[in-house]
Amino acid sequence: MEVMPLEVSEITHQHRLLVALGTISQRAENYAAKGCIYTLEIIDVVPEPGQPETGKKFRVFGREETKSGITALMGIAGLVGTAQGQKIMIRGLREDGSCLPVAFLDAQCYITSMKTLASSKLWIAADAWKGLWFGGFGVRNLACQR
Repeated sequence: MEVMPLEVSEITHQHRLLVALGTISQRAENYAAKGCIYTLEIIDVVPEPGQPETGKKFRVFGREETKSGITALMGIAGLVGTAQGQKIMIRGLREDGSCLPVAFLDAQCYITSMKTLASSKLWIAADAWKGLWFGGFGVRNLACQR
């Protein structure tokens, strides 16, 4: 789970702080794991009397199911970067809340952590055994490169 500034409109390019949440659902070792990406918006509600801390609430902005579990999340240039095991995917949000895959990259290791360098389009993906991957995301050709 991570709070990140995401582009919520493809038309106006408006950015808003949203909570991104990745899940893994593993039923048994014989079945493939499934995952889901939730984007949650924090909204103001009327608090209960005497409890001002109840004045905020999560509202589901978007939900996207994936074929494998989400192992890492990051925000990169207003888009959501996810690691799904050995696959790195960059997704953009649409106005209706759905996620649109923009770019992907196959990694040689099982990614467990991803970070963006400042506000650039450069990222670092980490694995416990092989070390670090350094890469970038280009909007012009819509590709991830290492």
